[in-house]
Amino acid sequence: MVIRSQSRCTPWSSGGGKAAAAPPHLTPALFRACVFSDGVTWDLTAEPVKKMTESCGQEQTRWITTVIMSTALQDHEISTILQRQHHRVRYSESVETGSVIFPLSGVAFILSDTQDLLRTGEEQFSERIQKFIGIHRNSFLVLSAALHGSEEWNVMFRIQKRFLGSNLRVIPVHNPAETVKLMLTMAKMTSKPQADDTRYKLEMTKAQIIEKSPVWKMLQEYQLHCN
Repeated sequence: MVIRSQSRCTPWSSGGGKAAAAPPHLTPALFRACVFSDGVTWDLTAEPVKKMTESCGQEQTRWITTVIMSTALQDHEISTILQRQHHRVRYSESVETGSVIFPLSGVAFILSDTQDLLRTGEEQFSERIQKFIGIHRNSFLVLSAALHGSEEWNVMFRIQKRFLGSNLRVIPVHNPAETVKLMLTMAKMTSKPQADDTRYKLEMTKAQIIEKSPVWKMLQEYQLHCN
């Protein structure tokens, strides 16, 4: 669970405080729930949703996951887009303002508009970021601006310099649709089984590069010559 200090993972509760069995549509391995500090129990299982294409009748798998968002983003366009894509969006007051968390993927994002930073100042926001990266190991700051000019890039560079060496990565975006696409791509790639598949493909690619590399062949011939 990403939110280590603000949440505790427990078996699903049936209402009487006793742990209940996993719902029939979920395997025990996929079944997990979490109780936040506000006392709300949420199902945090991610299960692929299958749909039929109209053209050829083939079955396609659509990736669906649970997203925990700050209540400040409840009326935001990002929340609307996620719900339209049938992701399970939950809101909590116990998470950092402006944060979007993917608990099953282990990644967390904090969203900010660059113009808001220029108006309100960076010092107070930096304190929020420090608290955020102290809770989430894989944390990202998503800075949004319609146009990334010199002023916007300077803000990003100052934040990067301030948190250099930390686990924070800064990513510029232009609009809510781009923000959602970015977050979902990263969350999907770090969730199982996609993360294992990606790791396997990288290892296979690395092995093929080494096998076909002329440098590697030259080193082998040099070793044979020396022997």
